[in-house]
Order: sequence, then C-alpha cells, then structure tokens
Amino acid sequence: MKQFRIGKVLKPHGNKGYLKVSLEKDFVYKYLQKEKIKLKKEEEVEKIIENIKWHKNNLLLKLEGIDSIDNAEKFRNYYIIIDESELTSLEEQSFYYFQLLGCRVFVDHEYLGKVKDIDNFGSSDILLVEKEADKEEVLIPFLKKIIKDIDINNKEIKVKKVKGMQI
Repeated sequence: MKQFRIGKVLKPHGNKGYLKVSLEKDFVYKYLQKEKIKLKKEEEVEKIIENIKWHKNNLLLKLEGIDSIDNAEKFRNYYIIIDESELTSLEEQSFYYFQLLGCRVFVDHEYLGKVKDIDNFGSSDILLVEKEADKEEVLIPFLKKIIKDIDINNKEIKVKKVKGMQI
C-alpha cells in the first residue's frame, strides 16, 4: 500500500518527551486527530497519541512511552506517515500538492517545464516551475484565469499566459 509523509519530527521539545513536528503543506492537523500514528525512518513504528498542541508554526506531539528528552531524541528526523486509504476525497478539480509535483506545464500549448514546488504567500497557491530550457524558476499563480486544465493521470497542466506574466 502506498504511504504519504504528512510531517517530520524536527527535534525534541522540552524535557517531558514532546516532539516538535513540521507538517507537510498538503496535510493538516485533521490527519493527527486519531488514536494512533505511524512514524518511519528505516523502520515503521506505531504510537498512541497522548497530546497535541500548537507552538508557533509547528505542532508539539506527545506520544505514549516517550517521556524524556532522551526518548524523544530517538525520533528525530522520523516522518509521520499515513496510508493512501486514509486520504480524504477531494472535490472535483481539487488536488493534493504532491499530485501536482512533477507535472509538465504547457503555456499556450508550448512546453515550459515541470512543477518543482508549490508555495503560498497569502493570496493564492503558487506553482514553482523549473524551465526545461535554462533551469530558471518561474512562479505561476494557481488561479482559474491562468490554470486552464489539469490532467493528473498524464501529469500535465495547461496554463494561459496573461498580461504581466513573466515567462
């Protein structure tokens, strides 16, 4: 079964065994609203969640059996994973970020490059596209007036060039 990373344990937090976790862009707090989670580095471990709280832009995660800084340190750089079956269904024409990564981008039917990353600076999601020709990076707003078609099965995104767009 396919698995997805939803976060990464950055380091221990405090002396009571809390783990400081960074969540991946796609995944939100709701995926941690269950009794157990899976952590994986080389091996996969399942742990019971005791407590979750926010600290700045990260989560602090308290897991059963991890009660000290030394125990928490063992989980540094572990990934929090979920099985594909745990992903919630999205509305039509909605996508997870990971589905867009690697998609080929065409601007007015001309191949531009591939989606390297997705970010959000407040107003909308932004596709970071690496141009095939010169490896330069181009930012394309993920807006309906610009994004004309997304074909996830063929990993293609069709974009319309609009006035002021630097490509």
